[in-house]
Amino acid sequence: MDDGNSSVESTQRAIAILGEGPFGRAKDLAADRDVLFDGLAEVALRPPVPYSALTDSLARSLTRATLERVTRGEQLDEAAQTRLRDLCAEQEALSARRYVTEPGMNFALLTLAPDDELTAWAREATLADLRGSAYTVEAHSPRPADITFVRRAEERVERLIGDLGTDTLRMSTVVMIIDGDVDSAYLMPTPQLIALNRERLTDEAYAADLIFHETLHQKFGECLLTRRLLPAGYSPDRGPFVEIPWNPTPAGPRTMDMLRVLSTAHVYTHLLTLWMRSFEEHGLDREREVIAKYLARATFFLSLGTKDIVVKNVGPEGPEFLNWLRSAVDELRRSIREAGIEANADVYAGQHTFRY
Repeated sequence: MDDGNSSVESTQRAIAILGEGPFGRAKDLAADRDVLFDGLAEVALRPPVPYSALTDSLARSLTRATLERVTRGEQLDEAAQTRLRDLCAEQEALSARRYVTEPGMNFALLTLAPDDELTAWAREATLADLRGSAYTVEAHSPRPADITFVRRAEERVERLIGDLGTDTLRMSTVVMIIDGDVDSAYLMPTPQLIALNRERLTDEAYAADLIFHETLHQKFGECLLTRRLLPAGYSPDRGPFVEIPWNPTPAGPRTMDMLRVLSTAHVYTHLLTLWMRSFEEHGLDREREVIAKYLARATFFLSLGTKDIVVKNVGPEGPEFLNWLRSAVDELRRSIREAGIEANADVYAGQHTFRY
């Protein structure tokens, strides 16, 4: 086994890879996102509601959610436009009581302030989406302990992986506290908002994993909108679908479409950096176990990128995106080996079953 410095150096190279390039540089992705939504607002809204000029997080979320409907080919009727303008117009007056936070925090926690239509929209849209996926959930106003624990989880991510963590967390800005049978969620109807289960805000390492995980979905969302990861006219309802060889349902293996393959590869690769840095600090058996699991899963999804069926069904930049992630995982494999962690990256090798 090599000394610990070699492991740290390999992990840092992986972190550097993931923070750079057309898919990793968060500031470039955010700038391209703002250009996209400002342009859509000019075309689709009369008068325009400039996305990048909005200062309230929920106003930005609602405006973005509305404009994303345009990217899917929908036409916004006058009622939808009027509602959007009316809700955004009151953003400044009610913003102060809409959120709670602590100095230095990226996230603001939603207070569920009564008589606030933007808060009602976020709450109803979030719960409806989760319940539509058969989860049993409720939303709650944050307790002081919830605020402090989210801050500690943020600080852990930023301390361990530096700018990669900070820049990724800034992709999302609002936390809704929930309880129920889901640990956390990023939801398409409420972009730039994540849901966290208050019962999971007791384990700092796991809470850091959750907030990084969900904001990575937001970062991937920016890639999806501003890079050509999927072919024109892509529909997640059409194949191919890949069977996932772990955590089957009673009905059989879970399946994922190409969008979820790209997204999940993105998440597991990034989470590996967080847990490797944690292991390099603490050397806990729990960290070894998580690293072995995440490496095997990241490797499974990235190995799909070598299959013709996948290459033919992602967009022009899809293979480059997977190669970028693969270069980071190559460094992480080296790091894991140098740290003396027993991890079989190829535990799912050859288990590639596709359906249409």
